[in-house]
Amino acid sequence: MEYLEGIIVDISDHVFLEKALVQREKLNTLGAISAEVAHEIRNPLVSIGGFARRLQAKHPEFPEADIIVRESQRLERMLDRIRNYLKPVQIHQKDCSVNGIIKDAVYLLAPEIDKHAIFCRLDLDPKNPTVRADLDVLNQVFINLIRNAIGAMNQGEALTIRSSQENQQVHIEFRNRTNKPKIKNPELLFLPFDEGGQSIGLPLCYRLVKTMGGVLSFGQEQDLVVFAVSLPKAGRSDENGDTEPLAVPSDVALDNV
Repeated sequence: MEYLEGIIVDISDHVFLEKALVQREKLNTLGAISAEVAHEIRNPLVSIGGFARRLQAKHPEFPEADIIVRESQRLERMLDRIRNYLKPVQIHQKDCSVNGIIKDAVYLLAPEIDKHAIFCRLDLDPKNPTVRADLDVLNQVFINLIRNAIGAMNQGEALTIRSSQENQQVHIEFRNRTNKPKIKNPELLFLPFDEGGQSIGLPLCYRLVKTMGGVLSFGQEQDLVVFAVSLPKAGRSDENGDTEPLAVPSDVALDNV
């Protein structure tokens, strides 16, 4: 009799940790580059904007002065986004019901969902998975991901929100059709240089999920887009059910711009 001898190994935890390490390295690099860029260009940019406004006042007939002022203001807004992105954020973690937070976010956005005439389909794990996270922060992350989906959908389409768990991780997916072209460089979605986005924005969502020990990822499937949040399952908590507030690690919370 022929048989195959081997070992079945569940690598899902290993894959999760690998993604988390890659995400951490990206944030380390992004933080260092963003701080350096913002620091180096702020002073000359302020000078350019100031002289351009003086030129604009003296010679209002020059359209070039208007362009310089407008573009310098746009760069100043970009610097503000970088500074806000790098600002330390306090996280208060405790055991949270993922399904409960999803339902709360959908309830709060019900008027927007109705206004855009879309449907929200919930496919939630009946075992009600719990994670160790900041309830308010995770609620804001979910709200932002739902709003992001609403902005990319047509009337009558459905946003599917799914929760599931395996081994030591809980996964939350936001899946919807999109009327926008396929994104060629998805990693740019999580950089703080784009002027788009609502609420706290995708870049800050990315950083906050990472700060809570999780991973925020993006995928494309033909005309579908999927944002997925993966967080560690809840473990033991102290007798008060809470922890000391956690600040963003110093390698990310660079506030010298």
